[in-house]
Amino acid sequence: MKKHCYDVNILSFGNIQDDSERYKEMVEWVNSYREINLKSSLRQQKPKALCPICNSYLNLSDTYCVGDCCHRICYDCIKKHVQQEINSSNEYIICPCDQCECKLDNANRLFKDKIISSELKERYEKKMNDAYLKKNNYSPCPLCNGLLPPYDGPNKRHCKHCNDDYCYNCHEKWHEGFTCQQFANYKKMSPLLKELFVEGLKFIKNENDMALSNCIIQFNSMILNNCMSFQRFINSFKDIPCNHASDGFFAWHGSSEIGVKGICQEGFDPKRRSGQTYGIGEYFGVTAKDSGNYLKENSNHMILTFISSKQFNTVHNNFCYVINNPLDWSYSYCLPLFIVSYRNHSEVDYVSKENYQN
Repeated sequence: MKKHCYDVNILSFGNIQDDSERYKEMVEWVNSYREINLKSSLRQQKPKALCPICNSYLNLSDTYCVGDCCHRICYDCIKKHVQQEINSSNEYIICPCDQCECKLDNANRLFKDKIISSELKERYEKKMNDAYLKKNNYSPCPLCNGLLPPYDGPNKRHCKHCNDDYCYNCHEKWHEGFTCQQFANYKKMSPLLKELFVEGLKFIKNENDMALSNCIIQFNSMILNNCMSFQRFINSFKDIPCNHASDGFFAWHGSSEIGVKGICQEGFDPKRRSGQTYGIGEYFGVTAKDSGNYLKENSNHMILTFISSKQFNTVHNNFCYVINNPLDWSYSYCLPLFIVSYRNHSEVDYVSKENYQN
């Protein structure tokens, strides 16, 4: 003991005279030394964590603490997950760990921790803001995407952002005088057909005939399904081009009820010609009254037809046009555009029931 104390005394405890005190100090010094070495060893052995996404065993410092759930995920996996979620339709980013519903809704923290770029941060903040507004019944204007507060009014709504009107029911630009279904049908048309549609309605509504008051006007919706009457009409452009309504003119045609349906579907069949008093071809009335006198078999409907070239607009005997379409029916200058009720106002059931009432 003496020797042991002497040895220690030589090192550092020579000033302590009492052997027991000297020994006590020595023991404390040894314990302290061991503790210091242990802490140093622990610092060198960095704590580890297992990424639940890629199953990599990493240093804790190489993983990201997701949020309140405290799940730790490697930086590569969390960056990939966050970017995918921002690009998805999901409103918020959720922790990718199984059965975890923890939200990563602090875009500033994600940006500060270098999980997302400034561009992704901006997009995520907009995404969360839009989700909040949607939850609180805000809705975007379909014309400019400006957000508008909750609304409970008529279908015609004004947007303060773009200073334009839109339909709150179908989210299209406001369609004055058209129902939503009518406007949907109109949008399916080609530019020429849209023009014929608008000008044809004007023509009908400007017709001065009491038998057309409160008449039912139905668009020949078979055209939208590329029926033969439309195909034959389009084929005529190879002979005489037609780009606008002003290239041709409108005329009336009366027939039997069965005849009206067949004409709308197939077109005007040259083989059905009869009574060719004023020349060879299909006959059309200049006015609704002219064609109304030729309605057959108690028919209550006539057809407003567009003729694709003004070269045919010679009026015969002050009441009719004669259009000489090819006998092989390979094409036709005549497009059956609208079915119009006459005298007895009833609709037909073989085209769209949308009524553009006069």
